[in-house]
Amino acid sequence: MPPFWSLGFHLCRYGYNTIENLLETIQRMHDADFPFDVQWTDIDTMSSYLDFTYDQKNFHGLADLVRALQSDGKHYVNIIDPGISSVQSSGSYPPYDDGVKKGIFITKFNSTEIITGKVWPGVTAFPDFTNPNSIEWWTNVASAYHDIVPFDGMWIDMNEPSNFVDGSMDGCTSNNLDNPPFVPNVLGGTLYSKTLCPSAQQYLSSHYNLHNMFGYFEAMASNAALKTIRKKRPFVLTRSSYAGSGQFTAHWTGDNRATFDDMFPGDENTYNIDQQFLIGRAILVSPNLKAGATSVHAYIPSDVWYEFPSGVKVPNVGIYTDLDAPLSKINAHVRGGFIVPMQTPGANLMIGRGNPFTLLIAQSQWGNASGNLFWDDGDSTDSIETKTYNYLEFSLTDANRVTMNAFVTNYKDSPMRLDIVKVLGVNKPVNSVNVNGKTYKSFLYNIPDQILLVYGLDLDMIAQASQVIEWTFTN
Repeated sequence: MPPFWSLGFHLCRYGYNTIENLLETIQRMHDADFPFDVQWTDIDTMSSYLDFTYDQKNFHGLADLVRALQSDGKHYVNIIDPGISSVQSSGSYPPYDDGVKKGIFITKFNSTEIITGKVWPGVTAFPDFTNPNSIEWWTNVASAYHDIVPFDGMWIDMNEPSNFVDGSMDGCTSNNLDNPPFVPNVLGGTLYSKTLCPSAQQYLSSHYNLHNMFGYFEAMASNAALKTIRKKRPFVLTRSSYAGSGQFTAHWTGDNRATFDDMFPGDENTYNIDQQFLIGRAILVSPNLKAGATSVHAYIPSDVWYEFPSGVKVPNVGIYTDLDAPLSKINAHVRGGFIVPMQTPGANLMIGRGNPFTLLIAQSQWGNASGNLFWDDGDSTDSIETKTYNYLEFSLTDANRVTMNAFVTNYKDSPMRLDIVKVLGVNKPVNSVNVNGKTYKSFLYNIPDQILLVYGLDLDMIAQASQVIEWTFTN
């Protein structure tokens, strides 16, 4: 379960270069009144690209900036690469010195000598995260840096592991681990191209057997470190992952393309789309990605779709259409058959947590829809185990009855008030509305757009096991 704050708007780039530029960017977000939850920094903030350091000349005051962000309900994520510089003066760089003492680093084939490669800080050693002692070491070095710059999450990059030289600074062996009889059609033509020698030795086995799991084990160690350091739900983002990584980390696959063709596998028109994306199954986003463009040529798959936030039903689907896209607008559509719980926004997610909720109900062609909501404090590591959360399910049936069932209601520290129910695709005028069996007068029906708006509800969403809003139509 990710921390609640991680679901908000994140801002990141390489090349801030100075703290003045970073502060200017943050101020610009504030001045524009743009929702802003998390600030990230890349390797340009480091001192000589050394992990767990920052450039005290160009980024002097970084710790104070981070604390100021946190006091405003925001969070901070910094980048960490696995390559640990092995050429600093003895005693001057604890991540390496302590790692050597604890035998943490990957070694050469049939040797206790540490294997070295080259990445951003120069010659580096690579932690063996399969070593049982690695979690304690990683936690200690991260904790020491956290005492200086109190980061909230870890962005673990370059962890295939990436290497600027092939294999190691000293090359690789000629054995069949480094030169197997069959080599797939990989970049560079060898298994050690731009990574470590497969013959390198790790605690559990050879790197040949463990290469694809490097990111998995680093994510496990980073997740454990954050739990120990912050005593809160960890946020880790990794470039390299493996099956099962999702219990420890979010996954981003580097600077490449994301595709969602599997969401509409029967529609060949979606296969080559790389400028639209789906959030889950319910929300289609068609951003304007071209400078100076005022429209987007977007594909609307064959289904019931409604414009967001207007709620107007899309008349023609299964075709490309041109959508107006001024700078102030991001085109989004909600899919029929889904209920999307929404919350009145604050300046960031943490500030807005106490705000009232809206249920956006997008009817299917059959007059039904469903959705659910999990709600807890957004930070605890054990809310599921202790059942300190609320879980609700919503359904629309027969085109005129919304049921809200609260199955778990153990989290009481944040109000859950339902203020608005907005129903899209109501194709007949509404005559009356009942809320929990009582006549309710505060509603509007928009005839041309076919939208029912029930407002001012102020319902405690977890006060009852089941609550019902229903309406009748004008004959």
